[in-house]
Amino acid sequence: MEVLPADPGAFRYGQTGAEVLGHPEVGPRVRALFGRDWTAAAPAQGGTAIPAEDVFRQVGLPQMLRVGDVEHIAVTGCTPGACRTQRGLLLIRADGQELRARIDEGGFTHHYAFGAGLAMDIPNRLVVDGAWMALAATPGAWAGGR
Repeated sequence: MEVLPADPGAFRYGQTGAEVLGHPEVGPRVRALFGRDWTAAAPAQGGTAIPAEDVFRQVGLPQMLRVGDVEHIAVTGCTPGACRTQRGLLLIRADGQELRARIDEGGFTHHYAFGAGLAMDIPNRLVVDGAWMALAATPGAWAGGR
């Protein structure tokens, strides 16, 4: 897992995290990735305690990561006023066809995967968790600070 230095490829879907989330190609996939968790909290049904959309209200700049030989665009986010405990990471394969994500809610972690034949299995969790740790170790990489 490698966080790449400033790379113009990170801005393929927008100059800001908000633009990436609203991009006509990526936005609908992001909402499909999170499903009901995007707009509604449903902890009793195994969903998030807060809507995923809220976790991405405050977003950082898009960044490039390399996982093996595959590049991903990463967008970090957090809930304003709760950035230390309610954080999220969206990973978009550079071609936009696969999305992975993680939301942390102060002790509870949720993983997501979207794409043809993609499942949130152990290898995909390791990709997301590795990206999370790499970004957490990079100063200024996380929306809202650390």
